[in-house]
Amino acid sequence: MINEKVLTEKLQQILDDRKIAGMSIAVTDREKVIYCQGFGVESIERPYIKHGTETMYRIASISKIFTSTMVMRLVEEGLLNLDTLVKEYFPELKLSRPEALEQLTLKHLLTHTGGLPTDEDYIPDYTCSEEDILNEAIKRFPTIELKSLPEEKINHYANLGFVLAGCVATKVTGKTISQLWREYVLDPLGMNITTSDFFDMASYPMSQPHDYDEDGNLVQLHHHRHNSFYRAGGGLYSNAEDLCKMARFLLNKGVTDSGQRLLQTETVDNMFTKHTIKSIDPGDFYGLGIHIHAFANRFMYGHSGNMHPYNTALFTDQQTGLGVVVLMNSPHSDLRFRIPEMIVEMAGK
Repeated sequence: MINEKVLTEKLQQILDDRKIAGMSIAVTDREKVIYCQGFGVESIERPYIKHGTETMYRIASISKIFTSTMVMRLVEEGLLNLDTLVKEYFPELKLSRPEALEQLTLKHLLTHTGGLPTDEDYIPDYTCSEEDILNEAIKRFPTIELKSLPEEKINHYANLGFVLAGCVATKVTGKTISQLWREYVLDPLGMNITTSDFFDMASYPMSQPHDYDEDGNLVQLHHHRHNSFYRAGGGLYSNAEDLCKMARFLLNKGVTDSGQRLLQTETVDNMFTKHTIKSIDPGDFYGLGIHIHAFANRFMYGHSGNMHPYNTALFTDQQTGLGVVVLMNSPHSDLRFRIPEMIVEMAGK
């Protein structure tokens, strides 16, 4: 398995070489956490506060795993169907190209093939409350220029697709995204620390965001981006050890630590199935809310996250039976993939 001393030395070297303020790394097998370590500091302005295993981060797009898990539970309950048109669930929705409404399904939203643009093409404000997301979606989506039609099945990574998936779940259940996450995912997995509530999160030690100034010096930022509109695509806060519970859930194909089967094996297999030709990086693919990362003649399943400057990842490897969580408060997006790859390599399978 993994030599903890060697791994710690390698991670400390990465922290020093890349000028990262702080990071938390955890590794779990199918039963328990086997490594969890904090590195660096929560804030360079308070260097006496070291990262601990309980330190919280904005986990960004790792949240998509939780949204897709919630949606697939609703599918198994018969409340949703992946192939039903979104307009059947959300009739108030209008799009800039009306013909897209005759094609767009929930499956398109979870696989980033709905033709919606990336965030770089559409930057909303962040003032809406969670309770008003549906109204905001009704107002905003008709103004958003589509990149393609859903039937073209062209992959455009878009948080907006998960916004709509969240709207569909809300319309069907009458509950907010936070309520659905808690009921369908967080509570069953025993994830008592993970939360979408910024003020609830603030009661825990929090890793502060850091970036580099024009001279390459590391500086702390004094603001947190908090956006309720995009919550379904990136609104959760968590720490490394709590996220290992989701990693084990994926490794065990839908079974929680308590032995409860939350999703059928075939449902998880469908989430892990390639539903796009390519995705985030060359050779990578996208499943149902799952980033399928190609590495060394294998695939790792999970998701990365980037809410600048936070960089995060949760990936699982079925061959080694390991799940790796990476949480960083500094902008080094490549390490979201390189650290899990390094750890899987160290496992030697």
